[in-house]
Amino acid sequence: MELLNKDKRDGYVYDPIIKQYDTTFWKTTTGAPAMSGSVLRFTSAGVASYLQHIFADVEFSLNVPTTPSAGEAKQWGLRNPSGDNLGAAYFEITGAVFQVVTVDDGGTSQTTAVVWSAYEAAATEYRILWDPDRVVFYVNGTIVATHTTRVPSNALSLRILNSDADNTDLSYVAIRRAASII
Repeated sequence: MELLNKDKRDGYVYDPIIKQYDTTFWKTTTGAPAMSGSVLRFTSAGVASYLQHIFADVEFSLNVPTTPSAGEAKQWGLRNPSGDNLGAAYFEITGAVFQVVTVDDGGTSQTTAVVWSAYEAAATEYRILWDPDRVVFYVNGTIVATHTTRVPSNALSLRILNSDADNTDLSYVAIRRAASII
């Protein structure tokens, strides 16, 4: 199937230094994301990309300022803001739990708890390799989980949501080898 031929897949980089907070790329879903120096800052704020992706290698360079603890609520990855009924693949901090989540097209999820390893207060590379038969999650180049039973296949937006009053900063998003960008 040519759509999945990795040699012909597409990609791009969203660099806030160049694009700033581009409201033709991002839709604000809550709060007021804003530029702070060279990063896009999320303080009680969330966005979703207008572009949607099918099967891609997605990397977020994100600075999460604190360790997961009571009251924390953050998500980043591939997820439509209307909900997970059409699938999703993302990183999530809920309270003291750091985990990865995949949701198949029927809305059934698979989660894996991930050990937080002093990722706070530094730009960290969070990568999601999404193929038709698996989703592999990486942190700083190390595989932290592989999901094969709940793999989405619908088009998904990039999503960043920080429900906390702290500063979560995006340095870039890199999309590689996307089977489709809509």
